[in-house]
Amino acid sequence: EQRAAEILVRWFGGSFESALIRRLRIEDAVAYTAQASLLRRRHAASIIMCTTVATEDTQTALTGMVETLAQARTTPPSPEQITQVKLHLNNAERTRNHSVGARLEYEMRRFVAGEADNADVTPEFVAQLAERLFAADTLHMLFSGDPNVARKAANAAGLPRAKIVRF
Repeated sequence: EQRAAEILVRWFGGSFESALIRRLRIEDAVAYTAQASLLRRRHAASIIMCTTVATEDTQTALTGMVETLAQARTTPPSPEQITQVKLHLNNAERTRNHSVGARLEYEMRRFVAGEADNADVTPEFVAQLAERLFAADTLHMLFSGDPNVARKAANAAGLPRAKIVRF
């Protein structure tokens, strides 16, 4: 499941061709960059999405993020997109493991933690995972910036329980 989640999150927001960048940068033109990443801990993981936008574009950006998540639930990556992400992840893994010590650590992690190669991840499993991970009732949103603007944007995007902080 972990490798499938990495593939899903990379497709969603881990590259310049990602769904999140297409929406916020190309379609809505409210952000230069946006990203999603998988934050892993021993017994849990979180998907972190972030972007920086002008205050007046907060509502448009947040609505775009929520709509992109909803679309990813119903239209997950195609088999071709999954293949492309797998290739990218495999190349990144090989690059990181250029030393003997790094390669040994990688192999031990695979052996001990049971991490599988990307080849084991099927498009069907990624689609099921997208439906579950991107479900609206699992989202916890945290905003920074002007609390009044963020609250209005969260409410307009259908996220009345979103936590607003100022830092």
